[in-house]
Amino acid sequence: MKTFKSLFSLLLLAIVFSGCIEEKCESELTYTVYKPVYLEESQFRVNIEAEAARELCRTGAFYVYGDYLFITEQEEGMHIFDNANPENPVAISFLPVGGIVGLAVRNDILYVNNYYDLVTFSLDDPTAPDMLHRTEYAFDTYGVFNASGLNNRVVTEYIETDETVTISCSDARWGRGCFVDATTNAFFAADCDIRRQSSFGIADAAFANGSIGESSSNSGASAGGQDQVLGFGGSLARFTFTNNTLYVVNESQLEAFDLSDPARPQEAGVVQLNWGVETIFPAGDELYIGTTTGMHIMDASDPLNPELLSTMEHVRSCDPVVVSGDRAYVTLRGGTNCGGFTNQLEVVDITDKRNPERVQIVQMNGPVGLSVGNDKLFVCEPGRGMSIFELDEEGMPMESVTLVEELDDARDVIGLHADRHLITIGELGAEQVRYSDTNEITYLSSLEICND
Repeated sequence: MKTFKSLFSLLLLAIVFSGCIEEKCESELTYTVYKPVYLEESQFRVNIEAEAARELCRTGAFYVYGDYLFITEQEEGMHIFDNANPENPVAISFLPVGGIVGLAVRNDILYVNNYYDLVTFSLDDPTAPDMLHRTEYAFDTYGVFNASGLNNRVVTEYIETDETVTISCSDARWGRGCFVDATTNAFFAADCDIRRQSSFGIADAAFANGSIGESSSNSGASAGGQDQVLGFGGSLARFTFTNNTLYVVNESQLEAFDLSDPARPQEAGVVQLNWGVETIFPAGDELYIGTTTGMHIMDASDPLNPELLSTMEHVRSCDPVVVSGDRAYVTLRGGTNCGGFTNQLEVVDITDKRNPERVQIVQMNGPVGLSVGNDKLFVCEPGRGMSIFELDEEGMPMESVTLVEELDDARDVIGLHADRHLITIGELGAEQVRYSDTNEITYLSSLEICND
């Protein structure tokens, strides 16, 4: 009997004790909560018309076509400037394209994303672009995140608040520094870098990328195929042309659009790539795709069926690329949402497209956008300036480097090298300069952001 009573007492204590443990098995954390703001498709799937010019406040992608300069306002639309006189660019209109990330122009037709739709405009009158066609759901993603499952809505922004949450150890959220509320799609962050969370939100490109300026467009005259009148963009490209085809890269895919009917691009196929795709650059029949882990070279001689020729891997970092002749120039920068800590310029021999070879490395300070022309290589180092390298006969940077400290805001650069004309973009606006054979810089003009 005593034994039975003892066992009963121990069992009772165990139950009480376990109850105490369960009561105390909880955690209280204060999270920064990002609550999504939605926009119905019916609100943005409308005829888009040009508006009066407005102030430039948040610079994004930039692009040159003829005498016109286009600068996007992050996620809101696109400013159009008459740049016939680079010493006095004149704002002429604003095109309110919501969710804009990239753009490109070919034969007087503007191609731009409107959230996850692809929209075309006639530039017969660049002061008032005329909307031609909308390809709905042209892109699987808006920005870098999947845009499906939102019940015909897109996320336009996130409202930031603080919220203290008590979580028990039996809760699936226990021990997680970040999580998404499955009901509201709100993102809770307590102990994590939200820029590196692929589950963050659904569609907020500006937040995910840190800067839409990293999604500018590059369509050089080097694009192969039929005669084309193309614009020029920066090196941080997501849109480009070659062989009568528009190519767009998102976080993990290369999408091809047939331009047989230029005003009504037709989706032609998708090539799956590794995650971390950032930029695309055309050179002849090849496409050079920069990712956070390496550079892909793709054969686009069959334009609607591009073939992967090779991949040159590198340490994890952001990775724009430009090409001239048998040399590719790649900048790697760390300390960003791309990851890694490497900051350098890499020169790659691409004589054999199936076996690219790294032939030179130059240590730098957070290099970003770049341009090559007139036997010179121009590299933006935000916070430091623009480095100008002289290139030898083999396209190799020589030891002598000119640092233009006045261009310390420059994040990317468009080189109109026939006129020795550079246009740069940064957080504080856009600047235009000319350079000489001896790398002397002549200031032309600047477009400064508003004071908001």
